[in-house]
Amino acid sequence: MYFTLGGAPVAAQDPANKTLIDAFTKAFPQDDDLGFGSFTGYDCTLLTTQVSSRSLLVLANAAAHVEFHVRAVAARATPDGADPRLR
Repeated sequence: MYFTLGGAPVAAQDPANKTLIDAFTKAFPQDDDLGFGSFTGYDCTLLTTQVSSRSLLVLANAAAHVEFHVRAVAARATPDGADPRLR
């Protein structure tokens, strides 16, 4: 589970974030560029991206599953196109 605690002041206390914060403040040097909600926004973006990626994988797998079954039914069909199980 992902979560954001506090915001930029709390995130700055974590040594793992030092490189990220330093790179951000170098690219955006104004004082108000890195605010309380900056890391909350990053976390929301990360979560949204991951959810979207997983959803696309689920949809792709579902489409492949449906295609497999459609091809299997088509392979069983008689020359007139009817499924022999339906006669």
